[in-house]
Amino acid sequence: MDILALVTSVLSLAVAGIGTYQSNKRAKEALAESRKATADARWFALQEAVQRLIGFDPTAEPVGERLANLRIAMIALVDQLDGWDGLDFWLDTERALGSTIGRQVMEAAKPGDTVERRLENLEPLMTWAHALSPDPPSGFRSAAVAERAGSRM
Repeated sequence: MDILALVTSVLSLAVAGIGTYQSNKRAKEALAESRKATADARWFALQEAVQRLIGFDPTAEPVGERLANLRIAMIALVDQLDGWDGLDFWLDTERALGSTIGRQVMEAAKPGDTVERRLENLEPLMTWAHALSPDPPSGFRSAAVAERAGSRM
């Protein structure tokens, strides 16, 4: 009878150990997915801020609020991600470039500009926003590319 109790105890211990291992494994996977979802949400917020600049005419309304939203989304992204050396510098440089281009567009605009002239004035801002747009550089999201791009900055 003692041997049967011992065998039952050993089997129970083995089942408990396997169950604990599986549970920990699933918990780690869930945590990794949760972190990925958080990072994806930050990338999405940045992408949304960039999209608000595409098709935007700074001669019709000030560009400040949209650039502020872009900066907020960039800061939130950089604060959330670990191990992305150079991303903060790159994003801040892009924001400064967009701000400068937006100011140039506003300064070039004249009240009586034709549609063609307005489009010509807007072209640098639209080109910048479109270049920043493809899933803030989806290529930059991979760690290997991030390291290479960060080292070139």
